[in-house]
Amino acid sequence: MAVTFSQHPSRVLRPASPVALIQPLADRCRHIRRLGIKTIFTLNFTKRLSRLTPSEFVSQVLFRQWNVRGVVVGRDFRFGRGRAGTVTDLRELLKARRAAVYAVSPICLGRRVIQSTAIRRDIQAGRLAEARRMLGRAVEVSGRVVRGAGIGARLGARTVNVEPGNELLPRQGVYAGWMDRAGVGRAPGRKRPVVLNLGVAPTVQSRRRVLLEAHVIDGRRVVYHPGESVRVDLAAFLRPERKFTTAELLSRAIQKDITRAIGIVRGRCEPGGKPRRKS
Repeated sequence: MAVTFSQHPSRVLRPASPVALIQPLADRCRHIRRLGIKTIFTLNFTKRLSRLTPSEFVSQVLFRQWNVRGVVVGRDFRFGRGRAGTVTDLRELLKARRAAVYAVSPICLGRRVIQSTAIRRDIQAGRLAEARRMLGRAVEVSGRVVRGAGIGARLGARTVNVEPGNELLPRQGVYAGWMDRAGVGRAPGRKRPVVLNLGVAPTVQSRRRVLLEAHVIDGRRVVYHPGESVRVDLAAFLRPERKFTTAELLSRAIQKDITRAIGIVRGRCEPGGKPRRKS
């Protein structure tokens, strides 16, 4: 069984400057289950929970409803009020209950320790390759389809407009990627290659809210309905979002973006746009 918080503790402890979750709770649970863990307990972090001492945390959380025989934590795991409890403290508290503690050492990629802080920085900077290596999967953005203004079709690139549900979003700009329907209980379908803009559309709308506008680039029209859940795997960052002086210049840039994105999703180009070397 995996135990996870429904929200980052900083939402309660530092509400003015909370830490953004890397992925929504539903997506986190989906990836945990893919690892073979069948049961997930979602713990609601509250002020009352934050005030528990290490001993109270063990008795009122770990042993209140579970017959715990072993706990797996990171080597630098801290718990209890003010993060006072250490792995050593946890071992002593569980030893009295005949339960074991397994402390896992950090995993490194080269000289970098895989940790959420580093992953957040890479995602926010648009460094998708680095974030992908740490996550062991593509960076995802999930959300619901909303009605658009129809501007994409007039520019030669009909789009599916998505309101992101992620707290943590990559830098605004144009990306190549893959999109799939993601409704509850829905089996994974065929992922469609897309070129997408994440931002506020400064040339044509300059709206306040950030939207993800995805254009399917496999030549087949796919219909997505407002309210439908979708998920996008980001393959490569193409360029920053920018404001063009005319709609014609924007249309030309979009066509270039589409060409580059097709090359990337078909494996012909590197994310930077250079032709991929043949081995």
